[in-house]
Amino acid sequence: MKMKVNAPGQIRFCDEYERLLGEFLQSLTKWKQAESLERLAEDAQPLTEIEYMLAKQDYVWALVALQGHSRECLLCEETLRAHINMPDRSASAAGSTVS
Repeated sequence: MKMKVNAPGQIRFCDEYERLLGEFLQSLTKWKQAESLERLAEDAQPLTEIEYMLAKQDYVWALVALQGHSRECLLCEETLRAHINMPDRSASAAGSTVS
C-alpha cells in the first residue's frame, strides 16, 4: 500500500483513498449537474431523467466505496479517527483563559 507523503501536520491517506475520493467528487459533480438539468427541463425528457438516476446511483456507489475503504484500511481509519477526535486548539485555549 502506497501512501502520499505530505508536509508535517497534514492529514495523510493512502493512494487508494485518494483515488476513491476523486471518484466520489466526480460522481457528486455529475449528479448535481444532472439534477440541475432535470430541474431546468419543463417536461423532463426521459433521457435527462435516466441520466439523473444513473448519476445518483454512481454517487451512492462511490460514497459506499469510500466509506468501506476508510473502515478497512488501517492507515485511513487511524487518520480519520485522529482527525475527527482532535480537539480544536483555539476553542480549548479560549475556554482556558482566566480573568
